[in-house]
Amino acid sequence: MTTERDAGAAARKSQRLLLAAALLVWPLGLGVLALLRRAPDLVERYYSGGLYPYLGGALRWVAALSPVSLSELLLFGLALFVVGSSWSAARRWRSGEVGLGPLAAGGLRRAAIGAGGLWLVFLLSWGLQHARRPYAWHAGLELLPVTPAELHEVSDFLVGEANRLRPLTPDEALLLADGPGGVDPRLSSAFERQGREVPALAGGGLLLRHALLSPLLARLGITGIYSPFTGEAHVNDEVVPWVLLFTAAHELAHQKGFAREDEANLVAWQVCRGSGEPALRYSATLTGLRLALNALAAVDEEAALELLEQLDEGPRDDLEANRRFWAERHSALTEVAVEVNDTYLHQTPGLSY
Repeated sequence: MTTERDAGAAARKSQRLLLAAALLVWPLGLGVLALLRRAPDLVERYYSGGLYPYLGGALRWVAALSPVSLSELLLFGLALFVVGSSWSAARRWRSGEVGLGPLAAGGLRRAAIGAGGLWLVFLLSWGLQHARRPYAWHAGLELLPVTPAELHEVSDFLVGEANRLRPLTPDEALLLADGPGGVDPRLSSAFERQGREVPALAGGGLLLRHALLSPLLARLGITGIYSPFTGEAHVNDEVVPWVLLFTAAHELAHQKGFAREDEANLVAWQVCRGSGEPALRYSATLTGLRLALNALAAVDEEAALELLEQLDEGPRDDLEANRRFWAERHSALTEVAVEVNDTYLHQTPGLSY
């Protein structure tokens, strides 16, 4: 016959085992990733090209049942749960039912178990994409170091392209239109077109959300974010319009299974520049110009300023609007968020030019 003491001992043993498993899953997960990076073909065959298309499709199908971002709804639910649990714990402590030490220990234990579970779900739902073949391999590109002279040449080309494309791009064309899955039809067509050349981008639906937490994302210095737990790509609606199209393409590149930030940028660049839509091409061109001018300024600031002066009024005003947007929202919170973000995502919205 099982006594109450036996049941309590069994429950405590189960909790200890869960905690041990939650703590072990972190180093084990990192170790598995390190090993899989040495065998990217296995990841491509069995995960990126095997399990992930079905798993990602299932996640997007479930998420699409919600009229708004499912990941944000779950985040709100988690916040309510934490607040409710904390309130309940505080009441138990005030009533003398349980001491502060056991309450704190229990809270830390549950947090550790929850974090371990989320880490495991992250790895299985998307995180293993970090070990796949790089996008350049899929696209048949060879990435080489860029010399200062080549960087100047690229920047000069992008200045000319920005000046050429801006008159072809009315302001309203830079706004994200709604389409199936919340994706601008121009972007859907551009991904389909690029997918005919790069099979890794072919097939599968797209799902794009306008983040409910856009004001907070703006304060954190984030233009867009991908939720691996629900398969949803999000854009920050607060940013200046010309940034949105490239940001959407970048986050959808994550949804396609390219996890690293530089690769998502490369996917977005090829998708937008390869389209026949001037607005997509302009958004990619101005984004690339920001990056190129900042890289050039690091080695030759005078040359970067000279090229900046060659920009027509339209592109220059667009860059200035973006600089002003981030300057107005910059705070100590932004600095902390960017430092944390750089450890994984490296989103740097507030570029100098």
